[in-house]
Amino acid sequence: NETLENQAMSILDAESRAWEEEEKRRLQEEEERRRLAALQPKVCDLCDGSGLCKECDGQGTVHTLLLSAQVKATSSIVPNPKKSARNFGRLPWGCPTCCESSGVTPSEWVVGSGLCAQCDGVGKVFPTTPRRRRALNMTMQFAKIKSVKVVVEGNG
Repeated sequence: NETLENQAMSILDAESRAWEEEEKRRLQEEEERRRLAALQPKVCDLCDGSGLCKECDGQGTVHTLLLSAQVKATSSIVPNPKKSARNFGRLPWGCPTCCESSGVTPSEWVVGSGLCAQCDGVGKVFPTTPRRRRALNMTMQFAKIKSVKVVVEGNG
């Protein structure tokens, strides 16, 4: 009778260990799936995946209202002779969102890229991993070094 109980206990212990090992393996696989899913690019929430600047609809310009510097008593508008004949009214202007993302100050003469400032026109945003952060930091440090001017004074 005791041997039957011992055999039954051995079988139950083996089944319990097998179930625990299977559960552990399943949890590891689920964790790996989550980790891989977290590394996948996500649709850009700023442009909804289109890759275009939402402010200017990918045109690179927005319209702005420029007021005249002077108005005559008869209410006719006097243009500024130093600039073009039409430097007032509703004019195209560089999009502030996609101009600034490319490092340019928006103005009358500058056209923005028309690309989304968050995803650079890709339509997807890639998650930042420690490896990508290190690469980005190295790139930024290299850009700083590259922008330093070296002045060499000659002998004489």
